[in-house]
Amino acid sequence: MWSPLATLLFTWAAIYTSAGVYFCMLHVRRPTHREYLAFGLLTFGLAPWSAGAAVGSDAIDPSVVSAAIQVEYVGGFLTVVYFVDFSTLLVGREAPRMTRAAYVFGYVGLAATAGGFLGGLRGVTDYAEPIFTLPGAFLVGCGLGFAAWSVWTLARGRDEHPDLRVVVWAAAVSVGAAVHDAARRFVGDDGPYLLEHAALLPVLTVVWVLLRRFVHAAAQLGARTDELRRSYSEHRVVQEEL
Repeated sequence: MWSPLATLLFTWAAIYTSAGVYFCMLHVRRPTHREYLAFGLLTFGLAPWSAGAAVGSDAIDPSVVSAAIQVEYVGGFLTVVYFVDFSTLLVGREAPRMTRAAYVFGYVGLAATAGGFLGGLRGVTDYAEPIFTLPGAFLVGCGLGFAAWSVWTLARGRDEHPDLRVVVWAAAVSVGAAVHDAARRFVGDDGPYLLEHAALLPVLTVVWVLLRRFVHAAAQLGARTDELRRSYSEHRVVQEEL
């Protein structure tokens, strides 16, 4: 029987997974809109992060806690990589160097996670609290830097895209929650973690923005189609008169 906290975290993981499936399928319909795919992959990264946190919140066995933490780290690195990619696509300002650097960071982070270099457990009697090693803290710091750069990228694009303003604030709150959680984990503090819950804010706001843009684009396409039909009808009438 899962605790209320674990149940809530599994619920967030299910929401992230559903959003990932939906936007990946939307990208299949609109392959030119790469931001749909990037956002879908981003939410797929948040899903294992929340699921790992759910398992780790109830687990007592150190081996189970360690495995749950590994799942969290994998989801975290994937989220950072696709957040960088998605933010540039959403505002229409591609930054290939930063995007390549983010992917290299993701590969290094996944390799470090597989090798167990990010951290260990402190206090394995009643509860095993995760704690970072120095290399792990460095990689997490780099990830926070990439996330902050992505928020800054979104902020730069809010003048051209006013609908991004709420996304910027929600993403900034999530990055602040990530800094809070990283600091607690670095010192091994047994306290509440916020990112699993705060990440839902930018996800919901981005879903609203993307669906709003999708509906607007569909309306524009319908209007252009109607205009072409009217032009064709007028052209046919002129031909008949001639």
